[in-house]
Parts: sequence; structure tokens; C-alpha cells
Amino acid sequence: MFSFSTYDSVRTFRRVCTGSVTYEDAQANVCRQTTYNPGEGFVDRGFGHVHRAIAGPDGVDFYVVYLLPRGSVTHVIPATAPPECSS
Repeated sequence: MFSFSTYDSVRTFRRVCTGSVTYEDAQANVCRQTTYNPGEGFVDRGFGHVHRAIAGPDGVDFYVVYLLPRGSVTHVIPATAPPECSS
């Protein structure tokens, strides 16, 4: 299983090309999980919102579009998974 946890400093748009990805984030102390398949996409609100993405059994290929302000230093900041999604 491939997974990563980050928080992005900007808003991002993501579109799944092949495979699937489960997007996890926490809201009101509950882990929310949504699975996206080819042709589907989602927006990550960014600006410190911590989340985790877990590739499906066949992996995942997806495109990410970052909306970066001019002069941005970095856009992806490694983080641990939201505590509600760590179990």
C-alpha cells in the first residue's frame, strides 16, 4: 500500500487517470474517506489542511494542479496523517 500525508500551502485540483485513490481527512474528530476512480477528481482546500492519500490495490496515477502565488517557495509540506485517520 502506498500512502502519503501532506498539507499543501495552496489550493490544489487533482484528477485520477488510472487506478484509484482514497482521500482521507478529519472533520469534527471523524476520519472521512472518499475513493476516487479514473475520470474523477477533487479539490484540496490547502492552506494547512492535513490529509492523507492511499493508492488503491492497482496503484494510482493522477494529475495535480497547484495554484501558486508568484514567488512561492514550496507548495507541499510533509505531515503525519490526521490522528482520526491513523488507526
